[in-house]
Amino acid sequence: MPDGVLGALAHGIDACNGWTFWHVETPKGLAPIDTLRAAFRAEQAVAAE
Repeated sequence: MPDGVLGALAHGIDACNGWTFWHVETPKGLAPIDTLRAAFRAEQAVAAE
């Protein structure tokens, strides 16, 4: 079974992966951990220039 399929079935949704399923508390409220990944990647891209 591919990653995310069991989680999706359990929640009755089409797809489920950790980047959009799991959330972290921020000053603005809950945000998917994918926002942390995106910020990290953006910082790394700038640092690599």
